[in-house]
This record gives sequence, structure tokens and C-alpha cells, in this order.
Amino acid sequence: MASVMICLQNMGCCNINLVTPTHVVPQILKALDMAAGLGLRLPLVYNSRL
Repeated sequence: MASVMICLQNMGCCNINLVTPTHVVPQILKALDMAAGLGLRLPLVYNSRL
């Protein structure tokens, strides 16, 4: 997932929108830490139905 985040940034995306991601939060946090180490600077949007 970290490489996908970096790829989106390199493609010119404005943000990374996570839609109803509650069930995968531990994986997202790990990938986000890795992606930040690789230079990720995009804002994340956490969308949930709550």
C-alpha cells in the first residue's frame, strides 16, 4: 500500500481518500509510516459513515 500512495503522489493526485477503512486501520498506519519515510506528503482523507 505504501508504494500505491507514492505512485498516486507521483501521478499528481491532490490527496489520498480512504473510504470506510476502519477494518484495515492497522495496515494503513503501517503503510503510512513506510510511505512517509519514502517522501509521501499528500494529505489523507478518512471517510466513514459515522
